[in-house]
Amino acid sequence: MMARRYGLGIWLAVAVLLLTACGGPAAPGADPAAGAGGERTIRHALGETKAPANPQRVVVLDTGALVDAIALGVKPVGAALFGTSDLLGYLGAKTEGIKDIATSEEPNIEAILALQPDLIIGSKDQNEKSYQQLAQVAPTVLAAAEPGAEWKAYFRFVAEALNRQAEAERLIGDYEARVAEFQRRMGDRLAQTDVSIFRSRPEGVDIYSQQTFAGTVVREAGLSRPPGQDNMTKFSERISVELIPRLDADVIFWVERNEKEAAGGRQFREQPLWGQLEAVKAGRAHRVSWDVWVAGWNITGANLILDDLFTYLVEGR
Repeated sequence: MMARRYGLGIWLAVAVLLLTACGGPAAPGADPAAGAGGERTIRHALGETKAPANPQRVVVLDTGALVDAIALGVKPVGAALFGTSDLLGYLGAKTEGIKDIATSEEPNIEAILALQPDLIIGSKDQNEKSYQQLAQVAPTVLAAAEPGAEWKAYFRFVAEALNRQAEAERLIGDYEARVAEFQRRMGDRLAQTDVSIFRSRPEGVDIYSQQTFAGTVVREAGLSRPPGQDNMTKFSERISVELIPRLDADVIFWVERNEKEAAGGRQFREQPLWGQLEAVKAGRAHRVSWDVWVAGWNITGANLILDDLFTYLVEGR
């Protein structure tokens, strides 16, 4: 492992934790009771790490891992919650008591140390830079799967880290059964329905491709995308007012994160071209939740998107 110089305060904190943990050698931040179930070796994006077989004090470094852990029956002691107040409303009170360890990209090492975790879970995409520091605190595993479109692989990685693989497969099976039920209830209309997804911006709108989280769920549900959206290779594409016709589909879903985006969206939808879209004229353009369709890249968010598809395409047809 490459040596790296850290701040003196961090090393002092590590030393204090080591001196106070059972009076003998222990992994930094480890809870002595957590290792009672033995150890396992977890393969991850940056190698292999030995971790407790049944971790008791878990810290997660992004909201996807947080929601996945809760779905698997594990409540983390800490999570990267800074700036996420508008992302997790669908969890209700389930995040109460979880300590904020700042942002995913810049986690507060001292705050994590104070929690004495026995396992830290994150992703290579967001946490590779801080990995060496985090690994000094507790066993740290980083997923190779990127948050977003690879949400299912990410969920399975979180489950493996938590030793909850059987529960994860059960939840994925339940989700896939709901997908099959949606397809059954759509019947012949499934092959005849395409869906457009966009996000309002102050300066236009972003069309979301099939490479987004919502795009993967819509595709798994068996819904197609309209011409021009079905072959997009990027995450999203910004369009201006004159390209509004590119948004048309049998059904349109759009999201807005805040009032600034909502104001831009209202101006956009006041344009004459918007009113000429077939989906708009038919009353099939729907605003949906940003925190679910964009930021909810997890098993819970996927099921909530399915809820919307049932609501607007099956029950509200």
